[in-house]
Amino acid sequence: MTYIKWKDEVEGYLVNLPQEEKQKIFSYFSEMYADKRDAGKSEEQIIEEFGAPYDVAKKILAESRDAANPQGEQTDGGANVSGGNNYNYNYYNYNYGGAPQNAAGGKELPHESAPTPPPAPAAEQKPQQQDKASNVARIIVSIILTIVLVGLSISLIGSAIALIIEGFVEIGFTAGALAASECGGADGAVMIGVGMVISGLGCILLAPFNVLCKFLWRKLKAFTKGA
Repeated sequence: MTYIKWKDEVEGYLVNLPQEEKQKIFSYFSEMYADKRDAGKSEEQIIEEFGAPYDVAKKILAESRDAANPQGEQTDGGANVSGGNNYNYNYYNYNYGGAPQNAAGGKELPHESAPTPPPAPAAEQKPQQQDKASNVARIIVSIILTIVLVGLSISLIGSAIALIIEGFVEIGFTAGALAASECGGADGAVMIGVGMVISGLGCILLAPFNVLCKFLWRKLKAFTKGA
């Protein structure tokens, strides 16, 4: 969450506070944010120290109610409520001297005892549903690619090995024919040469085919981990 979004959410909970008081509050937080950034803290660390927007607004409203009732009287139905973070940001320190007065001159502010959360769950579920659908699609694609890659790997590596075997078989048959005097020396030499060429071609193709298959499997593994 960014500081701007955090500030907007807190302000959304403080709809009943006078605008002047909200300006003082966020002026204080802006100065505090700038000081912490200068100290080398990240935006996420600062927002975590400030606390969740709902808890911050809840504490501000509770402190404003307590400041408006220094004798401990309850207004708008509530006991003192503490926030959900450990940072000290006493609301009426911003005002330099006690509770603000309302337009009628009284000390009691017509605040709510606690902020009302907006109906956000439905909006938050939509991205989660989209992420879930995206993960399912990624898994399906990964399965399809795995099947395709298995077939491709077998074809490439198998064809190279088949060439090697075919060359050695050709050499073996030719050597046997020469030994049995079934073919001439010149023809035999040619056939042995052809067999050696075929085997050599298979050996040459085996290395790049192997590298290509390993590369494709690494890419598929990385894609699958993203699911």
